Amino acid sequence: IMGVSEAFYMPTAMAMIVDYHQGKNRSLAVGIHMTGIYLGQAMGGFGAMISTNFSWQTTFHVFGLIGTLYSVVLMIFLKEKRNDEEEQTVRGTFIQEFVESFKGMKTLLGSISFWVILFYFASPSFPGWATKNWLPTLISSSLHIKMEYAGPLSTITLSLSSLVGVLVGGYISDKW
Repeated sequence: IMGVSEAFYMPTAMAMIVDYHQGKNRSLAVGIHMTGIYLGQAMGGFGAMISTNFSWQTTFHVFGLIGTLYSVVLMIFLKEKRNDEEEQTVRGTFIQEFVESFKGMKTLLGSISFWVILFYFASPSFPGWATKNWLPTLISSSLHIKMEYAGPLSTITLSLSSLVGVLVGGYISDKW
């Protein structure tokens, strides 16, 4: 469910960011957005520390509640940038938009280009996913460090380097 929600979130977020940032700060704006993802991953390692003091169920519920409350705030305050003509043509009922989304999905899933791009972007993610998920266990077992310390240690080192990379890369891209 989380993967599906992220699959809907990321294209929407990127579209909204590039709509608002038309000038020479577009790449940096995208980079700043990406820092939130990497900060979340870095702080995710602290979940092990919290669950050691409470339970994994409590930790899961607390982080889930925070995310749910944050999504309500975004639904209230975050609006898509549209001009008046677009606003009039886009208005429709929820059911109409829901049906239209399935038509778009049919077109998307029937395109060979979609599957090529999906493979191209998904395949490099598998090693990163494995590293992020197994590195805490590796550090804990090989260095005999408690998991609540190995979790943050492993996630912070990987995520902070990615965070710096998207900020610097965004800045360089805008200047170039």
